[in-house]
Amino acid sequence: MILRSSRPRVELRCGRAAEPVSPRRCRPLIKDVTEVIEVLEAAGITQKVAWLIPFAVIRMIVPARDAMLSALMSNDDRQSFREFEHTGDIGIEVTAPTRIELFRRAAIAMAALLVEEGSIAPAKERELTVEASGDADLMHDLLSALLCLFTIEGFIWCEASVSETAGGVRVSVKGEDFDAARHTLRGEIKAVTYHQLAVTGSPEGWSARVILDV
Repeated sequence: MILRSSRPRVELRCGRAAEPVSPRRCRPLIKDVTEVIEVLEAAGITQKVAWLIPFAVIRMIVPARDAMLSALMSNDDRQSFREFEHTGDIGIEVTAPTRIELFRRAAIAMAALLVEEGSIAPAKERELTVEASGDADLMHDLLSALLCLFTIEGFIWCEASVSETAGGVRVSVKGEDFDAARHTLRGEIKAVTYHQLAVTGSPEGWSARVILDV
């Protein structure tokens, strides 16, 4: 049986080629297949492609969808946020196609506000897990944890990946210890504030607005 996306560019084949697959068996996987197509299209697949994907493989791909999308979209990082001034403080507005990608891009934006880009090597990796009851609190606590990673431990990052957990997110950042001889500090950030903090999502995409105390 062939499951076709509403987007005609990608075609997925379920089951073994030699085995007929009943519609009843494939029907519960339609949502899963749609999510796999989202990953493939984010990778830049524009031609019609046929994939022989066993059911077990689809089940493995779908839980990792957000992390895969995060890695695929890393080239758009600098264009995904903008800085603005706010009564002596500084703010960022971040946009992303998915919720998890929004948190990943916010992590990259925080690093860009702390240290000039282009001088950081992804030599080490650190992992943080943050939990919160809502997306706005989660954004605040994630950025606060990353700020502490820099101000207390002296670690600055240039890459990030984010995955969803039961009560929040897990972020993995790659970078190195801050070295004043090689890294240019852009300015001090004292705290992530709740003032005008907002995280919103819609079928068209996600956005966040965060103001930082400097």
